[in-house]
Amino acid sequence: MKKQGNPMKSAAVTEKAIAGVNAVSPVFAERRVGFPGCKNFVLYYTNSPWNAAGDAFYFFSVSNDDCQPALCMHWVATGETEKCYDLEPFSQSPVSALFSSVLLPRRELMILYGVTALAVTDLATHAQELKIVLAGDCVLHGPLCISPDERYLCYGVSARNEPTDTDIRVHDTLDPAWPMVFHKTVSMNANHFQFFPNGADILFAHEGATEQIPDRLQCLNWRSGQVRCLYRHLHDVAGRQIECIGHEHIAGDKVVAVRYPVSQMDFGLILADPQTSVCELIDRGDYWHCASDRSGTRIVMDTMWWGNSRRQTPNVIDIVLFDAVAQKRHVLKTFQADPGGLGIFHPHPHFDDTGKMVLYVVRPEGTDECWLELLQLN
Repeated sequence: MKKQGNPMKSAAVTEKAIAGVNAVSPVFAERRVGFPGCKNFVLYYTNSPWNAAGDAFYFFSVSNDDCQPALCMHWVATGETEKCYDLEPFSQSPVSALFSSVLLPRRELMILYGVTALAVTDLATHAQELKIVLAGDCVLHGPLCISPDERYLCYGVSARNEPTDTDIRVHDTLDPAWPMVFHKTVSMNANHFQFFPNGADILFAHEGATEQIPDRLQCLNWRSGQVRCLYRHLHDVAGRQIECIGHEHIAGDKVVAVRYPVSQMDFGLILADPQTSVCELIDRGDYWHCASDRSGTRIVMDTMWWGNSRRQTPNVIDIVLFDAVAQKRHVLKTFQADPGGLGIFHPHPHFDDTGKMVLYVVRPEGTDECWLELLQLN
């Protein structure tokens, strides 16, 4: 999408250069983005909100009455924030469902997620078309994911009140009819779909009660139909599960995830090799979510304060950078926020395509508002 004329700059956008404040910090500038009195949020952290040029990102802004969500854009070089146009919400879907959508930057399209339907919006013309409507009492599992060539769309479907089985579906979005080219039912609540760089393998999660799921990391090869567990959680000699894993993210040709502080063992950031099923703890910490840059050499996390975490102060969150090459950790930012309730309020830190900018959500305590913070790294 080309930049529109007369962009409207948000009164909530502030920027502070912090170079020299901490000589060892890789952060040289930070910026707050969003419109006042609104929920401002980006796509779920497994999907990138950045445009094809990498100089701007899309986000949603919704007034606190949850009416008329707007698709917005922020330009990094100028600090300008633009409300592009209003989106028609799906009649049966909460506005917060939008963050499970997926952007196709090179095709200038966004596939919008609703609980029972999918629509596509053209970012240049603003035209919106309903593409998939589920029949019967079925719901979609998000977030959506798109293959690296922006052709194949993957998502899951289950019965509304019985998410024990999930039908994983793949559609060809280059065909105007969006034909389904693959589907397979797995006996689990499956979501968090992410394509590996090869475009054939799809990482997904066996979702459920954290302390009862022994095989969170799953992989589907949709070309062959093979499903396999990438790593089985550790148990003690009595057969009790002592390892709890979640919030996986593709890191190059491997997978990073969090071994949660509710684990009865060393916890922190883990790296799993899909080919060998070897899983190693690469950094200890009270982590909640994690996301890698494309190369797998930089990983960003946020923190939690429950379970066996070292910090027990509620609602104090760190944004942490781990350099997998130098084996060094940097605390990029510490702030007070309340991420409870809707998933759009979770920090969910993640990178741009260069690994030089970190984007996350902050919700002030006692409010239903949230804004975005952008950290620019050396």
